[in-house]
Parts: sequence; C-alpha cells; structure tokens
Amino acid sequence: MMSMVYLDHSATTPLDPEVLQAMMPYLTDEYGNASSVYGLGQRARQAIDQARDEVAAFYGVAAKEVIFTSGGTEGDNFAFQGIAQRNADRGRHVITSTIEHDAVLRSADALEQGGFEVTRLPVDRTGLVDPANLAQALRPDTILVSIMHANNEIGTIEPIRELVAVTRERSSAYFHTDAVQSTGKIPIRVDELGVDLLSMSAHKLHGRCYHRCWGAGTNATAVPAPRTSPASWGWRKPSASRSVTWRRTPRTSPPYATA
Repeated sequence: MMSMVYLDHSATTPLDPEVLQAMMPYLTDEYGNASSVYGLGQRARQAIDQARDEVAAFYGVAAKEVIFTSGGTEGDNFAFQGIAQRNADRGRHVITSTIEHDAVLRSADALEQGGFEVTRLPVDRTGLVDPANLAQALRPDTILVSIMHANNEIGTIEPIRELVAVTRERSSAYFHTDAVQSTGKIPIRVDELGVDLLSMSAHKLHGRCYHRCWGAGTNATAVPAPRTSPASWGWRKPSASRSVTWRRTPRTSPPYATA
C-alpha cells in the first residue's frame, strides 16, 4: 500500500508530538475544573493562565485581552455578534469582503437577518481589497470592518495596515481580521497590524484541531452574546481544545472625518 504524502496544510496540520506531550497531563490526571478553589482545579487554572500569557506575548497583546473559544466559527461569530450587539445603539452597518471564510460570511448573514446592513467589498483579480473601496463604503453608522489577513483559497495577503488606517481616518468602527491562515507563516503581531480584533486557530500550525483564539485589544468592547459563547471568559469551563479572541475596552468615538 502506497504511503500518503499529506500536503494540505492550509486545511489542517498534524498534531506536533511536543503539543501532544504538553496536553497529555490535562487529558489524563490533571482534569480539574479551573474554577475550583482546591489544588487540582488551581493547577488547571495555572496552565490556562500560562497558555494565555504565551499567546498574548506572541501576538503583542495583554493577557487579559485573550479569550479562548471552542473553534473557528465561534471566534469569528463572537467578534461579529459581540461588537454588533454592544454597539448597535451607535450604528448598524458592517463591512466585510466577498472572499471571507464562511465563518465570517455567515456571521455577516446572521447580522443582516437581524436588521443590520452589510456591505460586501469586491476584490480585484488577485483577491485584494482596495483601500479606496473601503473608504467609500465607510459611514458614520459603521461599527465593524472585518477583512481576513490571508485568504484560505488563493493565499492573497490583504493590506491590513492600510485598511486599518483608512478605517481609523474615516470612522470609529472596530476592525477585525481572521488570521487563521497567516498565523505562524508571516509576521502577525496585533500591535503592528493595528487591528482591534483578531482570530486564529491552532490546528493550522500543528496544534489540536478546533483550538482557536480570539483577541481583542484595549479599544474594543464585546459582550458574551454570540450564538455560542466563548469558553474561558467566565461563561463555561475551558477544555483542552480552544480558540482565542482578542478584545479591547471601549474606544471613545473620534469625530467622523469628512470626505
């Protein structure tokens, strides 16, 4: 029988033996509830805190800004639902692109069904979003822009810094990027990209499948109101399989720039 040569690492990656070794104690003997006050639970809490510290250092954010979730869809959904529901009083307009991952596109669809207006920006023949198109689409009632960092089908790397700059110039909208495909392949520090919200997934870089994180920096506020709630932010017990979301505290709305 011919052995398989696996090349589809953009879909998922095999679990690294070192990752499995690090996880094994918490899949066997160290099974405590991290919210418990006794030793078994507190050791689990220490492990979660250490993991959060390491993720925060990698992405250039504070540990308190990292949220572990159960999977990719949950991380993106949390960004959309959290920002939208918390900020609906100041606007109900969201911008994304036509080539986002289904986790983002369907989250946008769900908001649209709930009465929000969604603008889906086109891309050029190479898959790039034009910052000028984003500038034209931004409105005083825009509360969220979500553009992926690297496309999962054709590999296009979007000009996130430029898109963030345009967003800051013309609105007070939050900026989210799905960085699942770019994490571990190209530089992706949140403090350098300038985004408010970033999603990643460990199974793209030899971590456990459906282990994802969502990050929110110091300027973003989200509420625990997605269709599935993030796991380790006080809403349900974290498990060995996680995602992360990065969230920021409220940004004071700057004056809207004139065209």
